[in-house]
Amino acid sequence: MKTFSLLSRFLLMLVTVVLLTGCQEEATKPNETPRMFVRLENQTEHSGIMVKILELNRWTTTDSQGYFQFDTLQNGNYTFQARYPYFKTEEFSIMVNNGEIQPLINLHLKQLLQFWIEPAETTVSQNNFNNPNFFAFSGMRMKLT
Repeated sequence: MKTFSLLSRFLLMLVTVVLLTGCQEEATKPNETPRMFVRLENQTEHSGIMVKILELNRWTTTDSQGYFQFDTLQNGNYTFQARYPYFKTEEFSIMVNNGEIQPLINLHLKQLLQFWIEPAETTVSQNNFNNPNFFAFSGMRMKLT
């Protein structure tokens, strides 16, 4: 009977240690910044946007939904810069105090250049199939915003 009681105590202690270790791992991440996001105007894919902390010369990139995160920021004021080709670069300031960020920033970068291709008006006839330019596009429109 003593053996069962000793085994029960051992198992209870083991489970307690495992649970506390799991909780401790979460507790050791207080300096990790909350997830913020940067999105691209008129886009559904938001990965690869570069987000840089200017004062520390540290940078990361966003995931496919535009989320980014930095590990272990000390207390202080920081300027973040978000940039992506053909989109307006934005800067924003935050303050970190005991792992909390004020304000939490979520940005939408404005598109600087829009372009699209329109097919030419074409009359379909048997003679057009002999013309090598039949399937060519006649023009391209670009718009600077």
